[in-house]
Amino acid sequence: MASTPTHWKLICVPAETIDLQRLTEESNSRICIVQEFDDNGKAFEVAVDPSYLSEVQELQSQENPPYNPTHPREVEKDILGICQANRKARERWLQRAVDVIFSEHRHEIKEAYRNLTQLLGLQRELDRKILIQDISDSLASVRRKLARNLVFLFLNLEADHMSADAQIFLASNEEELIDSLKFGLKPPIPFNHDECQITSLFRALLELSGGRVDFLQHNFAENYTAKQNCELCARIFDISDIKKFGEFDVREISSSLSKSPLFIGETLSAEGLGQWAAIMKSSFQIGFPPGHLNLPSQILSGFGVGQIKMFETILIDTYQNLPPLNKPANNTLLLLTWSTSVSQWSEHGPNGPLKVLANWAKSEEGWNLYVRVAEEFQGHQTVEQLTLTMSALLSYRRLYPDFLDYSEQPITANYIADLDALLHGTSIGNSGRVAERLLFALARQLQSMGEDFGDIRQFLETILDREPPQRHIFDALSDEYVRLRMSGRSHETTMIELTHGISAELR
Repeated sequence: MASTPTHWKLICVPAETIDLQRLTEESNSRICIVQEFDDNGKAFEVAVDPSYLSEVQELQSQENPPYNPTHPREVEKDILGICQANRKARERWLQRAVDVIFSEHRHEIKEAYRNLTQLLGLQRELDRKILIQDISDSLASVRRKLARNLVFLFLNLEADHMSADAQIFLASNEEELIDSLKFGLKPPIPFNHDECQITSLFRALLELSGGRVDFLQHNFAENYTAKQNCELCARIFDISDIKKFGEFDVREISSSLSKSPLFIGETLSAEGLGQWAAIMKSSFQIGFPPGHLNLPSQILSGFGVGQIKMFETILIDTYQNLPPLNKPANNTLLLLTWSTSVSQWSEHGPNGPLKVLANWAKSEEGWNLYVRVAEEFQGHQTVEQLTLTMSALLSYRRLYPDFLDYSEQPITANYIADLDALLHGTSIGNSGRVAERLLFALARQLQSMGEDFGDIRQFLETILDREPPQRHIFDALSDEYVRLRMSGRSHETTMIELTHGISAELR
């Protein structure tokens, strides 16, 4: 059985308490004197295997209190003051950690520095320093490609290519662009959540340029929208007037690129520029292709990138289980149904997906979809399509309730009469309640059919996501309406048959 790997520790050891010669001889086996802790050789930073630490008496006393290299020196506090001294000590530690991580030291020693940095709550700052170091150490070919990517990214974000700042940026050479990027990436204080996202974004840009891959920095917070990611990129360039990434005029961007020393004598085709933008979008989450997943642009720009990816997975899974629904026109309907029933969508606060969808539902585009779906509902539909259509109508009203949806009672003679009035353009105010009543009737019909429609029944139960209401005196009529619709009849034909049936009963 393989032994569990041990994590080396870092301790600070006063020079007079240890046998430096012996530790040096045993270095790279279970202990390593990494570097002097201060400039006068009075203490050393030592990485040690915990098993060895327990054997050497003179080292054990150095474990407590735990080593904290971010404590400033007394002389620094006297000269600089507490705040500046703390800042300097922290910067000094981060730079020492980076130097070791990029050195020839063994893996256990590098991990000891990473682990202590994490314990000190400085992992995010260390990640940023590592990114900057990777940019500095990149091959010449990588740096050149990175600089070209920076110019293209800048021009896709800056709305005014003729501004003074844009002209200065475009006149910059490769070295100036790289230096400007490193300066913009300097870890701020405090280092907030947005800064973590910026690290991941520009790590992705470096990797896109052929730079070193660092999986530890593949930490995209996927609740950020593509627009928000663009805004974070623009922050590094100090761009205030931002445009949507990828929506460029070919002639304008070609003219602007020609002003950069990195593109002298080079002409890029419209196709080449489009491909470049598409690669950037997919590589570091700053946009989607037009009409992605056949979803409205307002939704694409408002949802987090990870939420769009999650929905794409939902689409694939749903269409595999329910092939009759597999057509692009159903994508938005499925988004409506899933987003109002699956709890994950509401995890991101007041600006989360439900808020985005609610705003879209209130828009002209959202209302037009609702009207179109209501018209399609009146025609012949398969059981699967009928279920999805009715679910989408209910979900729309969950996002944008009708003014009498709180009422449990029908407005006219019964729920089916309400439905007929609504479908013929009469605004009676309870369209959401009617849709819900019909869906529960549909659920009862599907339940009575055993496993014949098991997948669509499970789908519907997930969408309803609540206990059925108490049976109403008019539910029998709703059940019959749904039964006839499931047999392939249109709304009008069903209403005629129901009317004749009621008339016959009265006779």
